[in-house]
Amino acid sequence: MFIISFWLTLLGCSTMPKERPNDFSIRLSDHGGMLPSGYSIELSNDSSYIEYHVFNARNKVYFQLTDKELDNIYQVCVKQKFDIIKEKKEMVYDRGGTSINLNANGKHIQKSDAGTSFIRKKHAKRFGKVEGMIRKMAREKTDVLKRIIPVHIADSLLTDSTFLHIHVNQGGFTSFGFNSEKDGEQNQIEVPFYLGDNHVSASLVEAGEKKYRRQVFATNQFTVHIADSTQQLYLQKEGEQIILNSGENNEVKE
Repeated sequence: MFIISFWLTLLGCSTMPKERPNDFSIRLSDHGGMLPSGYSIELSNDSSYIEYHVFNARNKVYFQLTDKELDNIYQVCVKQKFDIIKEKKEMVYDRGGTSINLNANGKHIQKSDAGTSFIRKKHAKRFGKVEGMIRKMAREKTDVLKRIIPVHIADSLLTDSTFLHIHVNQGGFTSFGFNSEKDGEQNQIEVPFYLGDNHVSASLVEAGEKKYRRQVFATNQFTVHIADSTQQLYLQKEGEQIILNSGENNEVKE
């Protein structure tokens, strides 16, 4: 059997079973190279989750998949002949990217479009379809787990001479942005967070028509831990710092 499998692979034929094996699991890892941020998605019958990090914010969000959903993911891998997608090596530095690890029928298959490894051009579309299916499934499952938290914005951050930028980052997996220049001045915004750690950055910049080299009047970044008891957050300015208060102990860390 091993010899047959070897020759089929050599001839460019997929050897993946048509039906999903019981030990099937697949993991996508996405990282930003030298940037301190990234995430991974694990899909399996036993445990499915997303795990992300941004600076000091680290979180793991679990969800469940049905047998049908796992079958659909596996069939995409079979249709795209994931096991015979080809890679090439090139000398590059500080490159992030995406890697996918698949376990099925006692075998481990890894394909990587990250670092010095590149998916060959003729195989990139097939790799992208597997990648897209994993991301789509994980987002559908975790979007419904987010908590909408009101963030109250102090008047000191809403002036005619400044614009306020707020960005919530979950490792690049999902994000939320508010820009008073485009979204208008608002004393309260509704922000989607995961339970656990989330990374938030905020800056107050010079208003005006120029888009580059604007003066920054105040800025800060935070690890925001959302608990079941979290009801609301408060954003305000103290000197050259933007402060995020929750009213609860140990919830917001700069």
